[in-house]
Amino acid sequence: MRIEAKLKKYPGPEECGSIVWDSETGNLAGTLAAEIKEAAHEADARGWIPAGPQFSYELKVKDTLHKPGEFAALLYYLGYCALPDELAAEFKLPKFPDPFEGMSLDERRRTVF
Repeated sequence: MRIEAKLKKYPGPEECGSIVWDSETGNLAGTLAAEIKEAAHEADARGWIPAGPQFSYELKVKDTLHKPGEFAALLYYLGYCALPDELAAEFKLPKFPDPFEGMSLDERRRTVF
């Protein structure tokens, strides 16, 4: 997969920079390449990317510069929430448990996390 895109960082509508990424080679270029490469190497070394509501879950990763789903998760974690369509299709957050499952509406209202 090859992606050429201008990325926007949440919450602003203005573009932050550009990337050119090739999943087969793992090459990354563009104005955001240094930031993203550093974060990718850190995530690979750690073995996970923070994910989920308020980044309270760990999404396991092994090779973020070669795997589209992992690369998409990394961009999302860095705040680039408006992912290119090809990457958005690869980005699958794991199903998170519903903390309210099995509770009545009254119980839900009284629960504090």
